[in-house]
Amino acid sequence: LIRENKTTEAERQLAILLRSKPNEPVALNLLGTIRAKQGRLNEAETLFVRSVVNDPRYSGARMNLAYLYLQKHEPAKAVVQLKEVLSAEPTNTDVMVMLGDAYLATNELAEAEQQYLGALDGRLDNAGALLGLAQISRAKGELKEVTIYLTRVGTLTANSTSPELLYKFALLALQVGMSDAAKAALENALKLRPNDPAYMLGYGIAWLRKGDLFEAEKV
Repeated sequence: LIRENKTTEAERQLAILLRSKPNEPVALNLLGTIRAKQGRLNEAETLFVRSVVNDPRYSGARMNLAYLYLQKHEPAKAVVQLKEVLSAEPTNTDVMVMLGDAYLATNELAEAEQQYLGALDGRLDNAGALLGLAQISRAKGELKEVTIYLTRVGTLTANSTSPELLYKFALLALQVGMSDAAKAALENALKLRPNDPAYMLGYGIAWLRKGDLFEAEKV
């Protein structure tokens, strides 16, 4: 029901379950997911925390809590949750990348780099990890390395279905003068999420960097 955006019916079913089992971790996590979708982040946080308290090994609730903390710009709290998940799932590369992002947001570059390299495990096929390493190189002023990483990410994300990843890549590409790559990524992001104001703003900046004032103004 949640996947089909039938949130009213989903809430009704969860309410029935939680009346008889008020501490059911899965139900608490699902209701937290609904509250997060509704933008009621504080309520979502409370529900996710209750879910984790009732089942400390429930990785799904911890991941949702970590996503929430990143959304609320509280990366240090996200780090705590992600480390717990990684201790239970030490080879989960998605968690490694997310933990790297959280460390990056707290400016702990060495810890972030360790997670990204762990996610790559010697292979250059994880766009999220490579993008993280590009951001670290950018912070260190290593522009040549940034370009190398971003070129590889551009290849990997050519057919990406993640508008968030495309947007994140495009922003960094714009910062280092890779306007064509940024423009292409934002075009793909807008196909997946048309009329998103942030994506459109970035797309306009890409046109501006190319010197096309007409297209920039229109976007």
